[in-house]
Amino acid sequence: YTLLNLIMKIIAKFIHCIINLIGYRLVITKHKCSYSLDGGIQFKEHYGLIRSIIEKTVRYIFGLLRIRPLFIRKTSDVCWIKAIEDIDAISKRIDYKKITDLRKATLSTHLNEGKNPNDVLGSWKFLDIDLWIPVNLERAYLLGLHTSPSINILDISCGAGYFAFICKHFGHNVHTTDIDLWEEFNKMTQILNIERSVLWVRPETKLPSFGKSFDLITSFMIAYNFPNKYNKNKWGHKQWHFFLKDLKNNQLKKDGKIYLLLNPDMDKTYYTQNLYNFFLSLGAKINGPEIYFKNVNKI
Repeated sequence: YTLLNLIMKIIAKFIHCIINLIGYRLVITKHKCSYSLDGGIQFKEHYGLIRSIIEKTVRYIFGLLRIRPLFIRKTSDVCWIKAIEDIDAISKRIDYKKITDLRKATLSTHLNEGKNPNDVLGSWKFLDIDLWIPVNLERAYLLGLHTSPSINILDISCGAGYFAFICKHFGHNVHTTDIDLWEEFNKMTQILNIERSVLWVRPETKLPSFGKSFDLITSFMIAYNFPNKYNKNKWGHKQWHFFLKDLKNNQLKKDGKIYLLLNPDMDKTYYTQNLYNFFLSLGAKINGPEIYFKNVNKI
């Protein structure tokens, strides 16, 4: 085992050099998975083939030792020691027994119903808290939430609630919304003690009032812009503009910010060239699936 650890350290050093070339720092945390990789290995969203291959390779190698690496972009001011301390502190607030029981029950249900737990469209992968806590911790770092004073955050389509959980760890006030189709998400948000409103985001329909204004509105891995029972077609300029104007006029504070992370379409694209240009015309900074409005005056 000692020899294996030495080999892993040598491999990690080599991977560090590669990761630095593509704009990341790699943190090997002390925190280990609380359960075996019985659900298959899933990976965070990635922005290019080379980065995707490297991330998958890194996660697989360290996954063999049941250790999860954390990727931090170089643009973040977070040092690796801070990341380790944060993961350790956050982990102490998690009831792993309840989450492990939820994972086992969900897996059993999926198998009994003949579902593939590793289906890319399934909800099972989002119950892997040891993967998604680091992913969402990086999101918080990139938005500066680890150092900012307490703010009000609205997280739309929150899923299992990991981002909100981390924001609360950093002292922020978070309200979340999502649909209630997946019982496992309903239970996970309860385990993490996340305040959530059940809400379908509908095209050209205003969001309800949540009794406060927000400094930051986030929405990760968005799916409400795809066809669903309220939306026959994928959102275009008109639907996106209505949605963004509603956020600006009815939900945000005057100097508020909006951060969106899109899901890819079936053709692996996030938007058409026209929609890309439209977001730019409204003042967005765009990086792959990330649409960030640091200033909403042009919306």
